[in-house]
Amino acid sequence: MRGVPGSGKSSLARRLCDQGLNGRGSRQRYLGICSADQYFYDQNGTYHFEASRLVENHARNLWRFRRLVHYRWPLVICDNTNMYSWMLDGYLQALSETDYQIDIYELAGDASIRQLQQFAARNQHQVSLSVIQNMLTHLEPVQPDQKRMIDHYYRISAENCVNGIVVCEYSHTTYFKY
Repeated sequence: MRGVPGSGKSSLARRLCDQGLNGRGSRQRYLGICSADQYFYDQNGTYHFEASRLVENHARNLWRFRRLVHYRWPLVICDNTNMYSWMLDGYLQALSETDYQIDIYELAGDASIRQLQQFAARNQHQVSLSVIQNMLTHLEPVQPDQKRMIDHYYRISAENCVNGIVVCEYSHTTYFKY
């Protein structure tokens, strides 16, 4: 997943799990979703963002992702913003020696100010509009060496994200495998 807070990454990740696992193992259905955000929740389920824990929590998330890949979990999803191409590196490396299909979903890279305001209003972590705008301006393209590893790259328009049509309605698909 790639996209700003509030664009629908987590909703899409859950939808993909529902589709990909066909409802099997309902208690563990979402186990394959790896998000650094999950490490900011306390035992009562309250989210507490601490910038000082960001690097540690991303490392924990990557470790968990690698473990799921190692144990061949049927569907593994990285549900982070991944705004910079280097943020994808560890996840792509974990998949490089496997036969997993690698799909990347970029949500709302084309967002207008009105749509960004909606993302700011609905994101679960109270990320401000100015931070979301800044994040979107820093969205880096996937690098050529990364493109060779990716099977499908889906760009989902901001309009589809805003309307909740993040149900895998893709604006267009680019195939990178050579």
